[in-house]
Amino acid sequence: MEHASRNLTENNIDQKHTFSYPEINESPCSNSNFNILIVDDDTDILECYKLLLEYEGYRIETVSTPNEAIRKAEETRFNLVILDYTLPYMRGDELALRLLETNGSMKLVFISGCNEAKMSILNMGLDIRFFMKPVDPDCLLSAARSVLYRSKLIDVNTPTVTIV
Repeated sequence: MEHASRNLTENNIDQKHTFSYPEINESPCSNSNFNILIVDDDTDILECYKLLLEYEGYRIETVSTPNEAIRKAEETRFNLVILDYTLPYMRGDELALRLLETNGSMKLVFISGCNEAKMSILNMGLDIRFFMKPVDPDCLLSAARSVLYRSKLIDVNTPTVTIV
């Protein structure tokens, strides 16, 4: 654990995006069965989220533009997409709808520093987790586990939105 934290600092990742790793992977199944796409135009955030989720055993792809995200989603079946609301050329809610056209069963976690994003996400009427930046890494991991394992274990027909 100490080695991983030291590498984050040595790689000059912005201190506001550093995180601590949990000692135990609490997931009941292998996380390597899950593909996660992370979409954000901030490369530091992409790298931090990628390191955090890869450490947990998830298969991670990262992109910084909506067009790249759509292309990746057409190539790979993602179980979860973690995306920023404010992206170049397209808002996150618009991108989410485009991504769901490629795979209607993928789960969504939005992260934004934009207050208007909450209302837009609420109006989508989908099962979505939403976090305001900065996001606590443990909360992000918990949300990922929750939506991935719930979708694997329980068939939920009623759309819900959780604002954190």
